[in-house]
Amino acid sequence: LHVHDLPAGFPLLDSGGIRDFAAARNFSFSLCTGAWVLWLDADDIVPGVEAQLATASRDRSPPSAVPTSPHPTADSVTLTDFLRSLPKQFNAVVFDYHYLIDGRGSVLTNSARTRIVRPKERWAWTTWGLQCHEDLVPLPPTVPTIARLTNFYIEHRPTQTIEERLARNEAILRDALLMGADNWRLRYYRAGAAEQRRDLPAALCEYEAAIPLVQGDEERYVTFHCMARVLRALGRPNEALSAALFAYHMSPDRQEAIADLIHACVEIGNVHKAAWWYERLKDAPPRRSDAVSEWNAYETDLWPHVAAARAYIAIGDFEKASVAARRAVDFAPYDVQA
Repeated sequence: LHVHDLPAGFPLLDSGGIRDFAAARNFSFSLCTGAWVLWLDADDIVPGVEAQLATASRDRSPPSAVPTSPHPTADSVTLTDFLRSLPKQFNAVVFDYHYLIDGRGSVLTNSARTRIVRPKERWAWTTWGLQCHEDLVPLPPTVPTIARLTNFYIEHRPTQTIEERLARNEAILRDALLMGADNWRLRYYRAGAAEQRRDLPAALCEYEAAIPLVQGDEERYVTFHCMARVLRALGRPNEALSAALFAYHMSPDRQEAIADLIHACVEIGNVHKAAWWYERLKDAPPRRSDAVSEWNAYETDLWPHVAAARAYIAIGDFEKASVAARRAVDFAPYDVQA
């Protein structure tokens, strides 16, 4: 824990030896005097904070529901006015969390986070088998009633190296399993950690272990979508195609699902089918982000166009190959494959 000098008027408060992050945060919330509190981790920032606080668009969700896709409206107000306008039954606000950003400032990984809450409520960790300090849920009997805020976001600016973060997360996930926790989210995050350290066989094992634990089509889609990516990287294109088809049938309108099929068809040599899927990609609705499935921009905005360009070259349709390649270059002008 690093204690930094604080400006005058900002006291450093001691939680009295509370070791649980959620309990410590509830202690800090209990000292707040305002109706709402925006909380951040030490490695989070609100970029352009003055501009973001000055204007925000709102999209209120029905009670007890979190929209899985933001729909900005023309109704722009100051953030303060937006919060004041919320009915009393609303106790939390969700907005975008830009977790991973490349060197050019492009957002690679985005998810929804509950970071503005009413401090008088008592909050616990998001419950997916272990304590996660990144997101909050209200403790019973409070029912979460959440408003979706667009045009407002925070950015993750990690101070740890990737290796340090992986080691930290691996320890948390390992302890959760040792304590008897085993559910889809736990397996999903263990698989993601294995992917990040490039242990693809371990990642595949975790995704396979997650299959019988899924609850609903969204989790099933995410599992097979991720399995297709790992199988492709392991050089098992036929199995990757099978996983991609499962994902597509779970959610046929998703760009990511169609992108998986383009990849798999190119790698098994079925370039005509890859070109056919690429035509379907253009008609698919825009990629969506949500709290369950984090997305990687390169998977949808770059690699499918590169793969399609290769397929069209193999077919001999150089005009369409040029169009696909140009789309890849538009997204990543300095990428070697593009």
